[in-house]
Amino acid sequence: MKSIVLALLCTYSVVMVYGQGKLPSGTVTVPKNITATFPKNQKIPTVNLPCKLYNGKDRPYPCEFALLKLVFYDTNGNKIGEATQKNPSFTLPLSKAKSAPANGAKGLVTYHVRATMTRINPPAFPPKDGYMVRSAFVTLALQSDPLTTHASGVSIPSPAEGPIEIPFTVSWLYEKSEGVTVGPREFYIENDVTTTKFPFNSAVPMRDKAEVSLVVQPKIDYTK
Repeated sequence: MKSIVLALLCTYSVVMVYGQGKLPSGTVTVPKNITATFPKNQKIPTVNLPCKLYNGKDRPYPCEFALLKLVFYDTNGNKIGEATQKNPSFTLPLSKAKSAPANGAKGLVTYHVRATMTRINPPAFPPKDGYMVRSAFVTLALQSDPLTTHASGVSIPSPAEGPIEIPFTVSWLYEKSEGVTVGPREFYIENDVTTTKFPFNSAVPMRDKAEVSLVVQPKIDYTK
């Protein structure tokens, strides 16, 4: 009995020490000037973690990513806003946009943004051309709803279980007098092969096809 207890304690100690290790970081440049950033030399074993479909059932293919957030930057690389799963609301200063119409006139306001997530599973199917970042103007969008592609052909190595960042730009239609924004309300990271394995019907919303998705509630402050 003592030998069993000692063996369990030794196993527990090894797990605790392993979990406390710090990992160096590195970058990989991917097509179309997109850079995915992730820790290199990571040795965390991959496990298949199921994620849920909108109807509550397990997704037939384990989701590749989790913990998506969008971080917005000004043209100097300073952080100006962030949207997360728990806090999708954010306000962006109009003066910090990459481009915007003058004097609050109606037009597209464009910002630099990075999608950040963590790999939790290997791809169910190897991507053909790479991953896509897409968005819809509504939440819980159907496959038949209009979609915007922000990035495509993105290469994300596997394994890469640490933080992964994909830079792109996003635009909203804005007019000061109306005080509203029209544009993306839900973002998706898709494997260009896995996404084709789902049936094209109203019972499969876009978030079910995506490896990870995020709803956002943006505001633009024209006084800043």
